[in-house]
This record gives sequence, structure tokens and C-alpha cells, in this order.
Amino acid sequence: RTGCKHGEKLKLPDSGVINLDGNNYYLDEDLIISRPTTITFEKDASLCLNGFKIDADGHKLQINVAKGYEFRIFDCSNALREGHLDANGLWQEGKAEQDEVDMPIYGGAIIGVVSTMPLIQSYGTFYLESGNLVGNTNSATAIMRTQEQGIIVINGGMIMGNAASAIKVDTDTSGQTNGGIGEINGGIISNNKSSYATIQNKGTLTVTGGELTDNQST
Repeated sequence: RTGCKHGEKLKLPDSGVINLDGNNYYLDEDLIISRPTTITFEKDASLCLNGFKIDADGHKLQINVAKGYEFRIFDCSNALREGHLDANGLWQEGKAEQDEVDMPIYGGAIIGVVSTMPLIQSYGTFYLESGNLVGNTNSATAIMRTQEQGIIVINGGMIMGNAASAIKVDTDTSGQTNGGIGEINGGIISNNKSSYATIQNKGTLTVTGGELTDNQST
């Protein structure tokens, strides 16, 4: 495994609602979440997965990016993580069994979210540069949602085997004049059990690159 250290090791306190200062965070071990958790970044920050995982273990995990700030996920490691698509099309760790599709990934991952809320909620600007968002169930929403002129930019990484759309561009519930902004410039959005992208109510989506394959619908 190769990796790097940028700033401060990410630790999740006992409280399920966490406000983190602007910093560069990194993982040096797998983190398993034991309760519904919401993390809000109210200053510019980044997270290097370093080939490790954040496993929500069936709980809610939501990362909020506050208006006016930037948050970036990237990965300094290309370590192999064995995985497969199960009979329901959801990515799972471990070897494939009969009738399952072998699908290993490289680098770290955020997995195991079960929630009606998005994993990433951006009112500021969120960048996915590398790393994997896989095996999450975000029913009635998406893995990433941008609202109120928030921005989500996908430059790399893999969004695969989730029971949700990859990205939803939306206005907020009070009907703001301007919706969110989504940009897909790279990365792989594949085998998600919904559309790869949705515009709901109002917003802008620009696709200039990336691999968009085998999603349930476009």
C-alpha cells in the first residue's frame, strides 16, 4: 500500500453530529461508523482516503459542504480492494460467489451508507478527484446532491454499484431562483441502480468527459 499524509488524521468523535475545521485530513486506517453521522465542513478542507475505507456499516453518513467553501476527496493510493456486485447489483467487499460479478477497485472507498439522504450535500463546492463511492444505498435521493448554486465537480474516482443516482442537481425546498451546478469531467459512473444524473426542479449539468456506463438509466 502506498499513501501520504496531508495535514491531520481524520478522527470521528463519539457525537453523531460533527463540525470540522478547515484542514487537510487523511486516513491511516479503516473507519467503521457505529451510529448515524453528519459531518459539516464550514471552511475549505480535503480528505485523502489513502487506500483505506470509511464504512458506514448500514448507518446514515452525510458530508455537508457549507456555502462559500470547498471540500475535496482524493486518494494517494492505488491499493487493490477485492469486491463484487451482489445479486441486487450493490457493490460489496470480498470475492464474488456464483452468479455475482467480480469487480475489484483500486484505492480507498466510502461504502455501506443506508440513508434517505445524500452522502454528499453541497451548498459550496465539492470536488471528487479520485477514490471510490461504492456500495451505498441512498433511496429517494442520490449519492451526491447540489442545491442553491452549490457545485459538484467530478474529475476522477469511481461511483459504482450504488442503489441511487450518482448526482442530483436541484433547488432547495423553498424554491430558490437558481439551482445547483454539476460538472462531470472524468471518472467512472457505472452500474448504479438509477440514473447517472438527475436535474430536479432547476439547475445546470455539464458533461465533458468520464465513463458513464451500465447505469439503470441515463
